[in-house]
Amino acid sequence: MARRSSRGSADDESEYAKVREEAETTKIRYSASKVAAVVGLHEFGNPVEDFMEILYQDLEELLEIDAKLLGMKVVSKYNEMKSLIQKSGARKILNDIVKWTHDKSTTARVGKANSLSRDAINHINAARKRKRLTEDEAKLLQESITTKVRQSVGKRNENLALQMYEAQNGLQVESTNDKFYFLLFPHPKQAKAVASSSSPPQCSCYEAKRMEDLIERFEMDKNSDGPAPQGHYFSICGMIDGVADVLTIDDDDVWSTERILVEVKNRMARFKNPTPLHDCIQMAVYMKMIGVRQGDMVQCLHHDKTVIQVARVSLDEYPLSSSAGQCPRRCSTDLWTSVIVPRLYEYSGAIYKLRGQDMRRLAFLQAAPDEQLKILRDLVSFV
Repeated sequence: MARRSSRGSADDESEYAKVREEAETTKIRYSASKVAAVVGLHEFGNPVEDFMEILYQDLEELLEIDAKLLGMKVVSKYNEMKSLIQKSGARKILNDIVKWTHDKSTTARVGKANSLSRDAINHINAARKRKRLTEDEAKLLQESITTKVRQSVGKRNENLALQMYEAQNGLQVESTNDKFYFLLFPHPKQAKAVASSSSPPQCSCYEAKRMEDLIERFEMDKNSDGPAPQGHYFSICGMIDGVADVLTIDDDDVWSTERILVEVKNRMARFKNPTPLHDCIQMAVYMKMIGVRQGDMVQCLHHDKTVIQVARVSLDEYPLSSSAGQCPRRCSTDLWTSVIVPRLYEYSGAIYKLRGQDMRRLAFLQAAPDEQLKILRDLVSFV
């Protein structure tokens, strides 16, 4: 395939010419829940899969052309799951489990959800042993179904957790699930220009902080048909569970109210203590979106009775207050400015570069998984 393209196939060039402008102008949009994985701070992340998903985000035609040239077929995750269920020989049982995940009207007990996940795993393993599924197919199907079960629990039990949080803390949570929130990041040249214009020359921490000043917030109704924001280098998008106003007291014993983020995480087995770093990073993104400094992480377990555990997460406290290293000028930075934002820029630069390099992108797409990871590590330093 590489040799054929290197000869400058007119048909190939014609195909790419149709989507060249779209590939060059389509901006990256990260999901808030994916940021920790993208910047290499999520222990359960899949670097190659995440990169591939963002590489072709909103560029379905480019993916179709690449796949066609490589003799590959583009299949959605959902259709792939359906095909593997059919192939497994346990179609009825596995389809019933998937159907359970589509229920949005009733709460989901963790015991029931875990039982369904175990049933799915057992039937998939049996299909693998009978050679109906390969090792890779069994792993993929297992991940697909158990992820759907876990996500279903989260969606169905969110209001239950918020109601208990309100009752235990005497607070009223204002739901914000009807809006999309965006952080719009400027082109890196903008921050460099601002930093270089200062006298005397400043350190990289100064540049990172100036970049923070240039990040814009934007929100839109979930059902809005309005235009998406333009003119940015990349964006982060997310939906927030809720906000609440809490009483605070300062050093002079003066009381006031402060708005905080309220984020729910429905757990499948146990509470996680301390709050996992990837959850803290997701909360940091949400806090940046709505302009607050603190939030309550509400972990929920729904068995025969519902139990919640609340932990306060702050931009000014560990782990979000930690930095990547000591600045020679002893500047104070945090995880956001010293790690998360710089890595998002590096990652975005790699995506944009590969979108414009057809041969290298094709080589990545057709490579074996271990080779894909090697290529990715050549593109992104922290993978």
